[in-house]
Amino acid sequence: TDRLDLNISVGASQPVSSDSNRARAGMPDLKPSLEIGPSLDITLWRAADQRTKLDLRLPVRAALSVESHPRSLGWIASPRLNLDMADVGGLNGWNLGMLAGPIYATRRQHNYFYAVSHEFATADRPAYSASGGYSGTQFLAALSKRFPGYWVGGFARYDTLKSAAFEDSPLVRRSNSFFTGIAVAWIFGESSTRVNADE
Repeated sequence: TDRLDLNISVGASQPVSSDSNRARAGMPDLKPSLEIGPSLDITLWRAADQRTKLDLRLPVRAALSVESHPRSLGWIASPRLNLDMADVGGLNGWNLGMLAGPIYATRRQHNYFYAVSHEFATADRPAYSASGGYSGTQFLAALSKRFPGYWVGGFARYDTLKSAAFEDSPLVRRSNSFFTGIAVAWIFGESSTRVNADE
């Protein structure tokens, strides 16, 4: 509808080799995971010129390990506020997106990444079992522009695990992280016929 969208939300995690991760030395490797589920997106506010929009996004995803016999890794929910601004700062064609919100996950999801079973406990890494609940908060900003023959974009992301349900796991060595990145996409062809879009 004009205010509600139902979308598919997808996420993933990389495999982790315990041989190259000191915190997990001697423990089994982590398989990559795939997350998929619905997301209800609610438009809270839209500017009269349609160039700025504030959404509440409510994704809920089931997680599975990616291996020959996939295992259920629990559920993840990450409600977030998303602000999109077109032609930001008067710069024609430059679009800014900002997103922030907490993450919640089940006990099974937390234990997959942060639990230490008794057989792998050491003097510096005691046995640990995580509980479900709050998983931290994520902040993201992205800036992009479409040019005639290519698209360019960049992002910055900050994650904090402060007060997360698994913060006291011996596998947690740092409670925050910061990422940046840039991307360029070349457009090799496009339709000669254009249509007006609702958004």
